Formats: sequence, structure tokens, C-alpha cells
Amino acid sequence: MDVPKYDGNIHPDEWIKDLQKYDYFWRKKYNLTCLDMAISLVDSTIKLPTGIDTYEKLSKALKEDISFTVFKNTNKKMLQLLKYVPESRSGNTSTFISRFRKLCYNRTPNNI
Repeated sequence: MDVPKYDGNIHPDEWIKDLQKYDYFWRKKYNLTCLDMAISLVDSTIKLPTGIDTYEKLSKALKEDISFTVFKNTNKKMLQLLKYVPESRSGNTSTFISRFRKLCYNRTPNNI
């Protein structure tokens, strides 16, 4: 089982959702909750406050770290550079739309 550490290169909410899939396994094998395991998998360079007892608090803490700002700005730049290539010129519309939607989601503006 390859469980990724959180290092700021994925949207925090997506990472938490992926980890929640292992909840039953962690409870059975390690007697840990998914939240405890998620907190332990945050890279040591990312400092978390004490008292995180919900996924919402974990997500908020991860989004307050500078790595999330860098992640969003990187996705914004990639979105600006994204070019649509029509299928008549060997492009793939489905792949383009999928990538576009993912970059938009990852960009998550601070305030609209």
C-alpha cells in the first residue's frame, strides 16, 4: 500500500479524501483513526498547530501553510499556459477538459 505523505503538491481536500479510503485498514492494523494517520503523514517541514481533531481543522491548517499558496499559484500559471489543440491537429478534447477542470479546482481562489 503506497500512502503518500502530504508535501504541498496536491490539494489538501483531495489528499484527505484519498487517505480516508484506508480508514478501515488503519483501525484494524494499527488501532489508529484515519485522522491520526493523516496528521502523521504530513511532511515534517509543514508545521501543524496542536488541537487538530477534525478533518476540517486539518484541511484549514494545510491551506494556511505557504506550500498551499505556492501550489495554487503554480496551478494558476499552468492554467494560463494551457492551450487547446483541436482534434484535427492531433489534440484530445477530453484530456484538455479534464486537465482544465483539475487546474481550476486546484487553483481554489482565496476570496471571490
